[in-house]
Amino acid sequence: MKKTLKKPAQAAYNTKRAWLNAMEHCLVELDRKDSIAAENLELGRKLLQSGRLCDDRDIRSGQLFQLLGELIVTVGDKSTALPYFLKCVACYEVSHPESIAMARAHAWISSCLLDSNAYGDAISSLKRAINILEPHQLNDANLWWWVIHSYVFYQSKRGKTREIVSAMRKCLPVAHHSCKDLKPALEICAQISMRRTSAGAEAANLLKELLESRYSHYKSHNQAQKPTLEGAADIDLLLNALEDVNSDTTKSWVHDRNELTEIILKTSPSRSHIHFRAWQLSFHASISDITYRASQFFYQLRTPDAARPSVMSSRTLWSFPKVVLKASDYSQHGCLTFYEPSDKARYLAYGTSADGSDNVTIRVRDLKTGKDLEDCLREITSSHVAWRKQEGFYYQHCKTSADGKQKTPIGIFFHKLGQTQREDVLVMESKPDTWASIWCTEGWLIITETGGHDDSVRFYLREDDEQIQDKPFCILPDCFGNGARAVTFQKDCLDVVSYLETENGKSVRYNVQTGSLSDVISETNGFLLVARASGPDHLFGLTLDDCNSKLSVHSRDGDYLHTVELPPLSRVRMLGYGGEEKLLIRTDSGIRPPAISLIDLNGAPSRLWFESDLPFDSELYEEELVFCESFDGVRIPVHISKRRDVKLANAAVILKVYGGFGRCMLPASFDSNNAVWMEMGGVVATAATRGGHEYGRQWHNAGKKENRINVVNDILAVAEYFSGQGVTSSRLGIIGDSNGGLMVAAAVARSPGAFGAACIGNPLIDILNFPSWNFGRLYISEYGDPENEAERKALLTYSPLHVMQNDCYPATLVQVANNDDRVHKSNGYKYVAKLESVQQASHRTLLRVYEAQGHAHSVAGNSWSIDRLAFLADALGLDASPLERLIKRDKRSSS
Repeated sequence: MKKTLKKPAQAAYNTKRAWLNAMEHCLVELDRKDSIAAENLELGRKLLQSGRLCDDRDIRSGQLFQLLGELIVTVGDKSTALPYFLKCVACYEVSHPESIAMARAHAWISSCLLDSNAYGDAISSLKRAINILEPHQLNDANLWWWVIHSYVFYQSKRGKTREIVSAMRKCLPVAHHSCKDLKPALEICAQISMRRTSAGAEAANLLKELLESRYSHYKSHNQAQKPTLEGAADIDLLLNALEDVNSDTTKSWVHDRNELTEIILKTSPSRSHIHFRAWQLSFHASISDITYRASQFFYQLRTPDAARPSVMSSRTLWSFPKVVLKASDYSQHGCLTFYEPSDKARYLAYGTSADGSDNVTIRVRDLKTGKDLEDCLREITSSHVAWRKQEGFYYQHCKTSADGKQKTPIGIFFHKLGQTQREDVLVMESKPDTWASIWCTEGWLIITETGGHDDSVRFYLREDDEQIQDKPFCILPDCFGNGARAVTFQKDCLDVVSYLETENGKSVRYNVQTGSLSDVISETNGFLLVARASGPDHLFGLTLDDCNSKLSVHSRDGDYLHTVELPPLSRVRMLGYGGEEKLLIRTDSGIRPPAISLIDLNGAPSRLWFESDLPFDSELYEEELVFCESFDGVRIPVHISKRRDVKLANAAVILKVYGGFGRCMLPASFDSNNAVWMEMGGVVATAATRGGHEYGRQWHNAGKKENRINVVNDILAVAEYFSGQGVTSSRLGIIGDSNGGLMVAAAVARSPGAFGAACIGNPLIDILNFPSWNFGRLYISEYGDPENEAERKALLTYSPLHVMQNDCYPATLVQVANNDDRVHKSNGYKYVAKLESVQQASHRTLLRVYEAQGHAHSVAGNSWSIDRLAFLADALGLDASPLERLIKRDKRSSS
């Protein structure tokens, strides 16, 4: 009889122990394995329902109830978890009434009751937990923090700020413990610190002490462990180990840094004001590029009450638009990456990214019914499509290597409506390391292919007819030069902005029937950005002359007619045909929000079509274009924006740089996040270093490949200019993303004392291995080939991983998008690891990883920019209190 009873009892005990072990492991991995949490929760519930617990008063039964409660809090809600914690207390009450486990259970009960506003019972449980813990003399610091947080939460509900600060100060000796338990208490402390009371001032001091204590512990712990990871003996092995972003050790390394950074940024004294003001400035009407198709205008419009834009259409610019694609329709699939109406505006192809990456899903909406067709193309790395009438569309597709490291374009495909993605036809194979743009117009298919190694451009043309799918493409002769761009196709003539035998570019016309080539808009002193047709009889030419935009009107044959008057220092973008031989242009500047105007070809005054309603008074601000001299005597233009009453000397300045790929940084454009910084009293500076196109192809060439060290020198020359204007290095911050992140890191490595703070986003840091990742081989024409000995030596002259030595580097925030498929995220990890290994100062090195975000798209909102501004405000000593008045003013006006 005993034997028959013993086996089931032992089996139940073993089963329970197995569930406990599984759920304990689940709790450790909770944040990253929610599906496992839910699975274990369900299994635990089944165990309870089966009645296989040995005894409700058994200690392991109490542990099981506690773990189940904690799991429910994570995957469910606290009100459902409360009964499990009560059962846990009942189990502990018999044999372990004064244990730390009992205190933990009471703390959980208190937390659940506080959420239910049962304050009396909640404080009773808290007192019981504290009474149990006091004899332990803070042996379990994490639990003490947790209990104190519950007490803080309770007092915050009652508005007792002094009691909150007093309770939190008791925990200062153990503030370096668990980040997870620190976070809620620190956030409450940060909220109190914003109040202009004695308790608020004390909370601000306490917050600073707590964060410094936590960061000091983090640094000492990191140095004690450094630089080992998976047995790595030196920093080089650590950097190699971080390339495996999916390994448990790399995930743990990233998780620790990311969690600390999240706490520091969220509890920044300036963040709440910055966050709210940025929200006020972002939720206002805005319009995107405009497409004219089948006598209809298509554009994205975001209304003040919407977080994302909807796609609209209207018959005229002045008629009331209708919605063709609601934000709520596509947002369930992620963020909108592009849209393209068909020739007769019957269909709308649009792409969405579920996680912010460049892998998009293409859907097709029938504009007559307002519903999506069954056509759905998945995992397409394409930023646009080109329609063939109403039959279907062309797109470029890529493949990913077996190891997941590289992405390579396969070719141009045609998707016919009504067919599956597997039935799509390959139209043209892509050559290795090239990227294509596709264009269908007037019965022709035009493909431009850009080479990744030599920046060459090849043009392919073919009559676009289903009956001649096998007809070969006509390859245009190489008569346009590297970097050439097709701009329009009319009457069998292709107009191209050509850079062959010209520095600033000119517009040329190629007749596809006769093969003749002629100049249309001749080269001028300014760099020709684009030449665009407006109707059948006119062309517009947009040039940059000493970083100032100039817009000229020409006849179809290129004869100059007149110049359009533009606001000073304007950034101009031609949006499209405006009807009746007119053109829509968008203008803005560093201090002027965007406005869209209708330009008349006859020189009549422009007519304003859209103006932003941002609550930002441009009259209170000023901007100027200054020039500083680089180390080799070259003039570097710098655009400076600030409030009129702010003096440049000793101001908090953020310097924005890029320096590569021909990207023009000037003229500067309006950014609502820059506006927040200027409203606080800060200065925004944008430098047009070499590597861009501000002064033509030679300006780009002077900052690429072996000349890229010039970009570093230009950045440091700008820093020296601000020093001469009275801006101390401790008040100068620098920002760069992608290639700009590399150049910021290189400049900081060359001169660490030149800046007080650095923000580096999605940086390409591992400059010797970039061709091995994602689309890296497309960047060889810009950086050079690491396998070429001469070009490798040039790369090593500015490579941050090789130039950085033991020194005092500025406070640094490295921001990494988790789904970036253009620059591998291990680049950001490596930079942080290297900086931590050489940093000799007490300045913070922070790593922030953003989920649901890619290189160019984001599903997660504006937290990237808000974190950056809060970090810079703290690092450069800029007070956010001036925003308080603006926030209150615009709250009143909106209500």
